Amino acid sequence: MDNSITLTFDLGEVTNDILAKCNLISQAIKDKAQADIKANISEPDSPETRSIICRAVTEAFGKVKVACQRYLTTGRSTDTNALERLVASSTTNEDGTTTVTFEKVTLTLVIPNFNRSVTDHLKSSINKYVVDYTMYRFLQDQVAEKAKEYKDLADGEDYDNIIYDTNARERYTMRRPSFI
Repeated sequence: MDNSITLTFDLGEVTNDILAKCNLISQAIKDKAQADIKANISEPDSPETRSIICRAVTEAFGKVKVACQRYLTTGRSTDTNALERLVASSTTNEDGTTTVTFEKVTLTLVIPNFNRSVTDHLKSSINKYVVDYTMYRFLQDQVAEKAKEYKDLADGEDYDNIIYDTNARERYTMRRPSFI
C-alpha cells in the first residue's frame, strides 16, 4: 500500500477565508474613533497591507512544515526569503472583469500505517492554522486583543490538531494470548 498523502491548498480559499473574517471583524467595530482601523481591517488585500498577508502565509506554511517534518518528502535546499505568491496569474476579460488564478501549495507526506480517515481533518486543520496564524499577524498591530484570540487558536488548537492527525495510525489487531 502506498503510504504517501498529497495535500494541495488553493491559496484562493485561504484568502477568501481571511477576507470573510476581516469583514466580520470590521463590521463589529462600531467606535467612530477607530474608523481608520476598521478601514484597514476591511481591506487586507490593499496595496498597503498585502505584504503582511503574504509574509504571514509564508510563515504559517513554514510552521506547518515543521509540524509535519517527520513525514514531508520535499523541502527547499536553498531559500531566497521570498514571500509566498498568492496569485499565480490574472487576466482581464473583454467585459472588464478580472479572472484570478491563485497559487497552490502542495505537501506530500509519507506516513507509515497512516489512518486515512483523518486526511480531511488534517487538511482542514492545516488550512485553519494558516488562516488563524495569518489573521493573528495581520491584526497584531491594529486590534491586539483579537490578534491574541487568533494566536491562541493557531498555536493551541490548530497546531495540536496537525500533530495529532499526523500521528493517527490504523488500528492494530488486538491479539489475545492463547495458552490452551
